[in-house]
Amino acid sequence: MMHTLNNNRFTQIFYDPVEKLIKQTWKFNAHKNQLHFFGNLSEALDAMYTYNPQRLLIDFNNFTYSLDQDGRSWVINNFFTQLFPLTVDKIALVKSKDTTTQHSLELILDHSKLKDFNIHFFDQENQAYVWFKKKTNTPTHLSIESRLKAS
Repeated sequence: MMHTLNNNRFTQIFYDPVEKLIKQTWKFNAHKNQLHFFGNLSEALDAMYTYNPQRLLIDFNNFTYSLDQDGRSWVINNFFTQLFPLTVDKIALVKSKDTTTQHSLELILDHSKLKDFNIHFFDQENQAYVWFKKKTNTPTHLSIESRLKAS
């Protein structure tokens, strides 16, 4: 059963203790600047640290804001790399309907600091849930030491 942790005009954040999942859904698509994005993504990170789930789902379907190089660097250094100490083994991202926004999100995942993460984009949320249920043999959660050596 999903518990609502946060619900504002930009996002909703849910926690499912059975699935060990944090889910963030972006619902507002008229972002004026990166501060809205950074603040709401930081709230998802706070939930990750509070509940330490195994899975993270971020639904960018209604998210429309193309991130520039500085924005992408912020996401890598202040969001994804902050997940290193946690036990996250799968991160699913639902694609943005906006092509330019989606392209900027995909550029984030090309970064070398994220190569050890098990992150995948999906067209629809239900595809992410199917992927979560699959067992994978790929090592997806490396020790902090091996991650630091890689970066």
